[in-house]
Amino acid sequence: MTERPPLSRALRESTRLLHTDAERAGAMGALLRGRIDRSTYVLMLSSLHAIYLALEDALQRNAEHESIAPLLVPGLERRDALAADLRALTLADSSTAFYAFPALDDPMRVAGAWRTALDALALDEDAQDAIETEAADGFRRHIALFEGLADQDDAAA
Repeated sequence: MTERPPLSRALRESTRLLHTDAERAGAMGALLRGRIDRSTYVLMLSSLHAIYLALEDALQRNAEHESIAPLLVPGLERRDALAADLRALTLADSSTAFYAFPALDDPMRVAGAWRTALDALALDEDAQDAIETEAADGFRRHIALFEGLADQDDAAA
């Protein structure tokens, strides 16, 4: 039987194309090309805020679980940054708090440590498959969100 790769690598490999598709999809593609309008950006951030609020609340409710606790890294939370961006966008010219990690000295090192913690989880093959499937579904939902926002923006134009 072939040995499975660590979960972080399996996730990266199984979602690589979806990740690229999500980066190019609709409103996200427009954002990364510098061509998103303010109202679409606010809608995108509002949608992402709802997603991160639910995700981070669920993580906190399950913080004591042996498979969740090692993955909770203070400073990686995004909901407060998204809320700050939304406040700034409705009051001022621009904001990019979502993409900043001021509580982390070295975000890349923390990301590496997070992947190491992910790989150290004691998961059976079915659990790892379920996580990979859920990650792929998450990317598909982001793609649908970004394309829907772009369609809404096109209809408004």
